[in-house]
Amino acid sequence: MLVAGGVLALIAVACNYHWYPIGTTFQFRGQEGGLEIVSAVPAVKDENGDLVPMCDPSGSPDGLILTMNLLGTEKKDQQSSDPDRDVSMRPGDIVKPSQGGSRFRLEEAREGTPDPTVFPALFEVELRCMEAYPDPNLATCTEVDAGTRVAPAFVRYEGRYAQEGGYYPRPLRETGRMGVSVLVDQSGSMKGYVDRVTDAEVKLDSKAVDLTALKDHGSDPDNVRLSAVREFFQNLNPSEEALVFKFNEQEGGAKAVCANPDNLATEDEIRDQCFGTFRDLIFKEYAGEASAFDKLQAGTDVKGRTPLWASVLDVYEFMKKVRTEVRHVVVIGDGPDTCAADSADLRESVLIASTSSTKPGSVATQAICSAAGYKAVRDAILADIEARKTDPRIPVVHVSFVHFQAQGYRRHDARQQELACLTGGQYVFVNAQDLARDDASALESALKEAMLKIRHTLAGSWKVGVEVPALKDSRVPKGAVLGLDGTFRMSKDNNKLTDDQTDVFLKVWSGSDVGGVNNLDHRLAVRIPCSTDADCAWLGPRLASCSWYDAQIHSCATAVCDDEVKVCRAAEAVDGATCGDEQTCTGKDTCVLGYCGGELASAVKPAGPCAGRKKDQACDDGNVCTTGEKCDADDGNCVGGTPDAAQDGKQCDDGNSCTDATTCTPGTGKCENFTPAKKDNPCETDNNPCTDDKCNDAGTCEHRPLDGGSCSDPSNPCRKDAACAAGVCGGGTVAANLTPCGKAGLCWEGICEQVPGMMKPVPSQCVGK
Repeated sequence: MLVAGGVLALIAVACNYHWYPIGTTFQFRGQEGGLEIVSAVPAVKDENGDLVPMCDPSGSPDGLILTMNLLGTEKKDQQSSDPDRDVSMRPGDIVKPSQGGSRFRLEEAREGTPDPTVFPALFEVELRCMEAYPDPNLATCTEVDAGTRVAPAFVRYEGRYAQEGGYYPRPLRETGRMGVSVLVDQSGSMKGYVDRVTDAEVKLDSKAVDLTALKDHGSDPDNVRLSAVREFFQNLNPSEEALVFKFNEQEGGAKAVCANPDNLATEDEIRDQCFGTFRDLIFKEYAGEASAFDKLQAGTDVKGRTPLWASVLDVYEFMKKVRTEVRHVVVIGDGPDTCAADSADLRESVLIASTSSTKPGSVATQAICSAAGYKAVRDAILADIEARKTDPRIPVVHVSFVHFQAQGYRRHDARQQELACLTGGQYVFVNAQDLARDDASALESALKEAMLKIRHTLAGSWKVGVEVPALKDSRVPKGAVLGLDGTFRMSKDNNKLTDDQTDVFLKVWSGSDVGGVNNLDHRLAVRIPCSTDADCAWLGPRLASCSWYDAQIHSCATAVCDDEVKVCRAAEAVDGATCGDEQTCTGKDTCVLGYCGGELASAVKPAGPCAGRKKDQACDDGNVCTTGEKCDADDGNCVGGTPDAAQDGKQCDDGNSCTDATTCTPGTGKCENFTPAKKDNPCETDNNPCTDDKCNDAGTCEHRPLDGGSCSDPSNPCRKDAACAAGVCGGGTVAANLTPCGKAGLCWEGICEQVPGMMKPVPSQCVGK
């Protein structure tokens, strides 16, 4: 039947004579990448015994829910010459069999569907082994037998669009249906602007960066993530509205990547003009200048730390206001937030290694660089979820992440995993540090694959639920992100899509199907919540088994359960803690800012009103009797105050608990003229358990030695039954080797070690996360 403007085919389904329009016709790709596993989230059983996503760390998982794509060959829409670039197949699509025969309609197994195409018995999930990251050996899995080989509990399609006439629409030419904002991480770790000692991201003007070896420290010095973003846009349909954002400390958050030929004054105006289908504003030259996107490729603004959560929250709120029916935020970056006050990865102080053999190392401070943290984003999303129960007009914004490793940030980010789960987005992790470092194409291929996986889910995806009893095995470490090795299989039996068995191997590839990239980790990754720091005792020895986790760092790390997301992480040991740098035999190494031994062990952490501030900035030295103080140098002292006549004779505080009634002396700027406090009043402690801290007659705090009585030496938890002698805590007995001490530590030869001495030398290299 011919219809003006194109051909419209009408097909009768079964005996119901239900007519519907054909949009795009597919042929399943089969062994050529037709079956795609995107991500997995832990699942728990609800009151009906059904598996539901466990997005927050509030329970113990019973199984997994996988996101799956069924991909077809691209076919042209029969009503136009435009190719439909969304090659992800959904219920209602018309499929051409691979070996000939009649075309058929793709149907999912739902109640009342007489002849479904996609149903649980068509698939098999085999999980062979589970092990916690970091993985000490990518080649084998030896930790916990997963013991799962079952058909899924369910396979169902979750579409972003409402069904129309019994099928999910393919709005190829309908502008206003799909909207996507892509956030591109432009932080300094991409190029190597990191603390040369720990590889931590640092502020824009940090002295901690080794400028002679930037590329060696960079996570993406060749900017291949931008090639992945460009290809992502090339695979959008022309009608799908989109915009690129960049974010880093220098930008102060998210900024639209777009030409501004009309000289618009505000970021909001630029976003409103650029979000849409006219991609030339992003990717084409304007007025003889390189395109906005090519300027990103130049990389001149790749600096500073990562205000991830402030940027995500900003663009999330922006996407709630756009006109499209379906809304997505896709983030591509190399690590966690390093800016917010509540970020576990914020480093307010960094180590600066000396380039001279005669000068010691030092420490510099860096201020918080973002007002909004993870809690702010999560609270906003949860508030929308709750409000949507009574007001369905509140739009859903799906947030997805492509997270690849930086040298200083190798672990999965449970916060990104959680937000993706809460919003119905995806979290795809790329183990970039295991890929060929001398071949940028390896990372480029991996990132392109990850971004395309997310592109294929924009209009919807298939969800596969599978019970995994082994997740409750007592040998599974609590607080771990687990890598699950196995195979996802689609049978050829009773399969209309293909005559061949189709397998997806959930493993670490020695030569993957993604451009031949070696060591690419395609295992499923899910978290198992911890409850207390004691749950994380496994992490210290695991980190010590990784040669990339430098002994000078891992011996000054303590394993803790992150209160917010309930995963184990390595936190800095307290300054002054005993450690072993495995480079000296002194046995007297101590920690400073999470670093053990060497020239930096004696570095003093700056403090006071000028920490992290510039020379000649105004400051307050805390003395109310003076005014006009300024910082004398970067991270220096607050100096130069002059007597403040307005304060003459007024009460002040000299900071001494053994004095009373102190006042400002006229003309001197000094806080004095005190009256001694009562003798034997308690005063400032010297933190020595063998001294008695009391005031004397003259208004001075004395630390009087104690002789006798038991004590606990805070600097050595591996010595028991100590006693005070002339103000010194000593004697006693040495605790037995392997006695627990500190946080996840063990005593070894009288010293509390994060890694017991018997584990030295460091075992073979850990190439995993």
